[in-house]
Amino acid sequence: MMKKIILLGLASLLLSAYSSAFAKTTTQTFFLTGDIHAEIKPCGCSAGATLGGIERMSTYIKQEKKKKTNFIWLDLGNLVAPVPTKQTNLKNQLWISFFSQLPELKAALPGQYELNLGFSNLATVKYVAPRKGEAFPFVLTNQPKKTAIKFTQTYKNYRFYGFLSPSFFSFGKETYPYLTNVDSLLSYMKKNKTKQNKILLFRGTKQELVTILDSHLFDLVLPANQAENELVQKTNIQIKSKQTKQTYRLITPPIRGQAIMVAQFNEATKKLDKSKVAWLTKKYPFDKAWANQFKAYDKTVKDMFLADLQKGSKKPKNVQYKGEAYCATCHVVEAKKWHTTAHSHAWNDLKKVGKNFDPECITCHVVKYKKGGFIAEKITPNLVNVQCESCHGKKDPTHILGKARKPLTQAVCKQCHTPGHSPDFNFVKYFPKIQHFQTPNIQKQVDKKNKVGK
Repeated sequence: MMKKIILLGLASLLLSAYSSAFAKTTTQTFFLTGDIHAEIKPCGCSAGATLGGIERMSTYIKQEKKKKTNFIWLDLGNLVAPVPTKQTNLKNQLWISFFSQLPELKAALPGQYELNLGFSNLATVKYVAPRKGEAFPFVLTNQPKKTAIKFTQTYKNYRFYGFLSPSFFSFGKETYPYLTNVDSLLSYMKKNKTKQNKILLFRGTKQELVTILDSHLFDLVLPANQAENELVQKTNIQIKSKQTKQTYRLITPPIRGQAIMVAQFNEATKKLDKSKVAWLTKKYPFDKAWANQFKAYDKTVKDMFLADLQKGSKKPKNVQYKGEAYCATCHVVEAKKWHTTAHSHAWNDLKKVGKNFDPECITCHVVKYKKGGFIAEKITPNLVNVQCESCHGKKDPTHILGKARKPLTQAVCKQCHTPGHSPDFNFVKYFPKIQHFQTPNIQKQVDKKNKVGK
């Protein structure tokens, strides 16, 4: 009888221990973004330029919330635009408005673009309605001294850290005084131990990343995606440490707000169970709840454009471009061919979508906007559309005397056909659609320069 009681007691203890261990094994879903660059909406310039934007992201989030997905949102920096202008500031504010409606955003690493605004300005970034007045959850651990930006952010059993490399701001032997190095970060971690899950948001060099990974002081390290453009980005990366010979497998979110990286973190193993990229395709239609804010944005941009025109309502004397009709007096056949291409009605295409007042769009639909070329349709009607001088350069007196222009290269096309605007652009495929040279020797030079047919 005693044996039975002892055995039952042991079985009960084992079952209790197993149940307790099982209960503690939980996973947490992370939604990761980074390097959004204030891209509020896909331009739609080509069939492939339809990914991402606030409205698609909003639809995705609403669908996930309907599924009762419990997630923590983390942003890895460079949320704002690379170059601060009146227009990009409006775009920055739209993203602040978006995140103001997401209490799930628990930590955001300031990137180079944010830090270019200055620490004092960064500290004033606040949420708008419905969380008006609350501070944006920036986190930056490698600060030499306390600022208005927090060293860490905490949520439940998680503590979030941020590292932004001073190398981004250092020149030669001159070091950036407002950020400390990796050694200082690791020293901070050793002095400030915690039982919480330690998550690092990282933006820096490969060597800095390896040093941090080799330290094993963080439960999860999330590096920013520092790809130059969308076509060369990787969302899964492997890094091997020369010192420890260990290979680390990491995830990083796609850039320019085209997708959300979704990851499952296992709190027991301190590893990611799985991850996936949720590409924001047409599967997630534009959320109509944002219609009024985008309408207000367009109106403000238009008002700024018109106000800029009023400063100089007359055609200035420094317009240096002539327009297609000037070239057509000699290049009759070439002009006729141009009229059959999409370049010849680029301006009307812009008007159809109501963006003929948006400077960011105008640039690639006219001849040299604000660079001695196009000003406005009523002022410089001869410079609408993508014309001869858009690609070949402004009129040159020596050309009239018989000097040939330099052959075009892909670089000229890619000034507008960027991965963001024209991800499906292929020079070999696209060039024949606009090909109009009549001189065989010149055509051969172009083909050789761009490796057409190889």
